[in-house]
Amino acid sequence: MGPLRRASDDIGHGLLDQSESMLYRGGRAVASKYEYGATLAAGLTFVLQRQQDATGLVLFDDRIRRRLP
Repeated sequence: MGPLRRASDDIGHGLLDQSESMLYRGGRAVASKYEYGATLAAGLTFVLQRQQDATGLVLFDDRIRRRLP
């Protein structure tokens, strides 16, 4: 008998701010706030998909700019 698997209806939605303030990069920072956010969103998406959970991403500033399933 194989390993037990759980049925999952989980959906992970990421929200990523694209406003101008996210372009800020501190004096010694390697990346902007937006680049850090995008990297974090990509990592979380990877983990969720490895668990076979559905994922989505919403890019926004003062309004929703793009919605990815």
